[in-house]
Amino acid sequence: MHTLHITSMVEDLLKDGVITPRQKEAAQQSLEKYWKERIAITWTVDDILCARNPDEKENYWMDKGWAQTILGDLLDHHNAEYGVNWDTIKDTIDITAEDFVNQTPEKDLPKYINTYWGTYKHIEELYKERLKGVTNEKNQSQER
Repeated sequence: MHTLHITSMVEDLLKDGVITPRQKEAAQQSLEKYWKERIAITWTVDDILCARNPDEKENYWMDKGWAQTILGDLLDHHNAEYGVNWDTIKDTIDITAEDFVNQTPEKDLPKYINTYWGTYKHIEELYKERLKGVTNEKNQSQER
């Protein structure tokens, strides 16, 4: 585990009141000792959000909550033989995209149309289909 991650963990413990400022150094040393014979490769919500286009830190169709869902899915279902990499992240995004579209509130559907989608053009099509279906349902109910 990189020192910056350990330091970040200790800062979070301090911020959340789990440790006091006097315990900060001991916590840092304890975590460094724990991680001395281990490694952990970390992926973050920001990694997920920029997976679509690494030059942009914003993913127009995904919020941080959904990115956390994708991180959890990667953790629970990754193949340890291959690990997690940009391809597995993009594949997981693709697999979960339809769920995300279906869970998007109707009022938010239009804002996801005609955004820059890059390699995820099919997601925009899912939104268009869902919006079309919602519009058709409303028209049919108004005709009655």
